[in-house]
Amino acid sequence: MFFDALGRLLTRGGELLALDVAPRLEDPFLRRQTEAIAVFVAELGAAWPELFAALARENAALDAAVRDVAAAPPEPATDDPLARNAALLRALDELLEAHQASSASDAERSVLRLRAGLAEAAVVEQGLLERARASSPTAAIPRR
Repeated sequence: MFFDALGRLLTRGGELLALDVAPRLEDPFLRRQTEAIAVFVAELGAAWPELFAALARENAALDAAVRDVAAAPPEPATDDPLARNAALLRALDELLEAHQASSASDAERSVLRLRAGLAEAAVVEQGLLERARASSPTAAIPRR
């Protein structure tokens, strides 16, 4: 229940900040800051239902890229998907650094494959954020 309710709580909290708290603030700076926090909280809440699935898709894209390039790809040390994501990003960074400095004939192909994996992961994140922004109760608040 906690994981299911958290997204709704965040969304509602952002909505309350934006609609009930920010308009009552007289100081323009505090009002803008409160609106920014409201947008962040509400959009996080709107993204919440998709977060874990998006992380799994991102990890799959990064894992495929690393496995295509690494001689011995890192094996997960844990079932934690966030820890796996961090390990994959570290491995990808190390591989990029090694292949960019290499003069091996397949170095350019390897760098391109790793960049493609990063691009695929970025598309997953961008889609998640766009859907969250569109469905957030704070969608009408201007971004400054």
